[in-house]
Amino acid sequence: MNKPLCTFFSKTNSCKHGDDCIKTHKLLENSPCLVLKNLYFYPQNDTKNSLSDFEIQLHSEFFFEDIFTTLSLDYGEIKNLIIAQNSCKHILGNVYVQFESKSSAESAFLGLSTRTYFYSEIKVEKGAMFNISEGVCEDFLRRSCTKGGDCSYVHPIRISKKLIDELYLSQKYFLKRKII
Repeated sequence: MNKPLCTFFSKTNSCKHGDDCIKTHKLLENSPCLVLKNLYFYPQNDTKNSLSDFEIQLHSEFFFEDIFTTLSLDYGEIKNLIIAQNSCKHILGNVYVQFESKSSAESAFLGLSTRTYFYSEIKVEKGAMFNISEGVCEDFLRRSCTKGGDCSYVHPIRISKKLIDELYLSQKYFLKRKII
């Protein structure tokens, strides 16, 4: 008998039940998405955090820029990048990246499997989804999620529109020059 797919896993590559889940957890071989598991430690999730909101935002944006630039330059065009701020252990620090092409995702999967980030091994998984936005908590975006950091859908760190626009413009410029 076939078990139904786990909705949470198919949208976030994560499930609070882990291997004990009664539903199927299936990764897709041809997904343009990857998940870098527990890569970012969001300062606000640290009970001993002494950073101001401004400093946390700078910290998050520095990390976002670093990851975006590295992945884009090394592996190919990025369509979307999300960093989870959830405090639940199965989503904590996950970075979701959606490439424009499946071949870029495959190249990144192979390359990142042997890399480290600040002395920690990068744990990379192929996506269980085709679009990383599907795993984002709609209630969180409306500022009405009642589950807080324990929500099983992704609560993305808010990155300034200015930085995002600059990164995508730079990526476009770099890729255009690379082709010439």
